[in-house]
Amino acid sequence: MYLLGIETSGAQVSFAVVDDERTLVESTHPTATDLSRHIINWIDEVLGVSTCSLRELGGLGVSVGPGSWTGLRIGVSTAKALGQALQIPVVGVATFDCLARFAALRWTTGALFTVAPSRRGEVFVGRYHILDGAAHVAEDPAVLPVEELLEELAKVPEKAYVCGEGARVYQDRLAPIAAESFEQGPVLSRASMIARIALERQCKGDLQPLHSIKPRYLLPSQAERNAGLVVTG
Repeated sequence: MYLLGIETSGAQVSFAVVDDERTLVESTHPTATDLSRHIINWIDEVLGVSTCSLRELGGLGVSVGPGSWTGLRIGVSTAKALGQALQIPVVGVATFDCLARFAALRWTTGALFTVAPSRRGEVFVGRYHILDGAAHVAEDPAVLPVEELLEELAKVPEKAYVCGEGARVYQDRLAPIAAESFEQGPVLSRASMIARIALERQCKGDLQPLHSIKPRYLLPSQAERNAGLVVTG
């Protein structure tokens, strides 16, 4: 079965086609302000290279955040539109779950913090506990000032690891606290990772209704903040 992965939550967007055994093709692009104009063309490109047509897809996997407000909105809406048009399953994959899954291949035991940049001086943070090479959610994702994250890391009684785009942005401040350099874990969630997790879940029948797949914004958009509105999606 062929499955398309869409990742638009971070500083780079990526698209991948995988089958039951391997990644056939993956492409990455800098996040564009006009992502909505390019996304279909970029999807067409990876499908063309993979020689898999839209009609041959058996499902789609899409990153649902947290991350870029605009990127998530465009990525999720595109995946849902394609899924509905093609009548194939769409699997929403939490961006931090994806990072944690692959970080656990490197770090087999300890506390894992997945970090993505938010507004100035703040970060999105996911907390996981790694045991025997598997990452387990410790707490729901939250928004924290960087100083609070540093304080929390300093108090962790076990080995603490940090990965994600926020770890790169705040490298100088985070690296001395982490038990190992975060560069040894995945910095960005990738479409091939999203697709692989989605394929596994689809094969297990772990699916959700299309209408329930929504971005995990955690914060309102800039327009909503300017208008004094609270995000509800």
